[in-house]
Amino acid sequence: MAPPPVPQRRLRHDFDVHFPLDRNGRQQQSAGAERAGPSGLPDLSAVFHGLRARRGRARRIVARGVAHYDRHRILPRLVPATPDMLGDRSAENGARIVATLERALRAERARGRAGHWTYSLDRHIGLTQALAAEKAALRSQSGRRSPGNNDASQRIGGAKSRKPGAR
Repeated sequence: MAPPPVPQRRLRHDFDVHFPLDRNGRQQQSAGAERAGPSGLPDLSAVFHGLRARRGRARRIVARGVAHYDRHRILPRLVPATPDMLGDRSAENGARIVATLERALRAERARGRAGHWTYSLDRHIGLTQALAAEKAALRSQSGRRSPGNNDASQRIGGAKSRKPGAR
């Protein structure tokens, strides 16, 4: 029976399994690992670039959902909706639906942040799409455009603009 093969390089510690040593005895970093910048702190520009790219993809997903939104088909799957709520196209009913969707989205975000087992990314995206579509319909009914990019398709992370120093 032949002896087991000898490893090319010996590892110093258990953590070296993840970061093996190079020819000079220094630890190698995995591809994409943060490297220290001139200040000695890790360079996180690649991480932030990835976050921006994901946020852009999420905006496109929401925009596509808004384009294909059908109140009668989608709204009853997201929130408790009565048939009269689905058929009424008045501004008051639209405002009531927007308020219901905002409450449901706030609750879904809270479940996601808490890591709760009932959180659903599909429901979160669906609520965001429905809210953006209902807000757009409400704006078009009232004949005005809201100031700024304040709809849910532009604010994916749920970050609300605050005045400095406000709590």
